[in-house]
Amino acid sequence: MKKIDSLNLIPFIDIMLVLLVIVLVSASFVQHSKIQVEIPTLEDQKQGTTSSEGKEKIITITKEGSYYFEDSKIISTISF
Repeated sequence: MKKIDSLNLIPFIDIMLVLLVIVLVSASFVQHSKIQVEIPTLEDQKQGTTSSEGKEKIITITKEGSYYFEDSKIISTISF
């Protein structure tokens, strides 16, 4: 039986470099959401007339693409 004097790290380093290249290339394709949303601040709530804390708002989207807010129809079918 052959005695192993040292561990060959070259294949391990090659695999790690390939994985590093894959991660760096795929990271450039990651995109963040394009929708800009203005989140209200605490000062905006103080100036408002009513507070909606503790109240649930229900938005429903049907299979046909109709949008409902609190049981009232907002938008009919949207086609892209």
